[in-house]
Amino acid sequence: MENEKILEVSVKAVFISDGAVMFLRTSDGKIRDLPGGHVEFGETTIGALKRELKEELDFEYFAEPFLAHVWTYFSRDGKAHRINIVYGIDVGGGCPQFIYRERDDVELIWLPEEKIKSMNFLSGMEESLFKALALKERMSL
Repeated sequence: MENEKILEVSVKAVFISDGAVMFLRTSDGKIRDLPGGHVEFGETTIGALKRELKEELDFEYFAEPFLAHVWTYFSRDGKAHRINIVYGIDVGGGCPQFIYRERDDVELIWLPEEKIKSMNFLSGMEESLFKALALKERMSL
């Protein structure tokens, strides 16, 4: 199994509030990821997103999230190939606080758009963030 190649489909949520996006940050200060996870066999992408958000944040979302972006990640060793489907979720104003339930060393933080521009994200992730923010802005008009 050492040379096994893995293809995964993941769903991620870009939570948007007041021009900021919510991220997972580890106790050592690293900004790691967005809420979400793997699509299980037989699940729809929306079903997987809702399941993951319930498991991770105890967050139930009844409206339809908007599709922000799809991007592909290939690991440096060539063994992992992940397709990331990113949905935007507008949670209104005030940057609500959530508790991350899956790991004790992870907290959820809100980063404003200006801060995101100065950080070093994978290009697909960064594109997802800005597309979600732009789509949300257009939807508000």
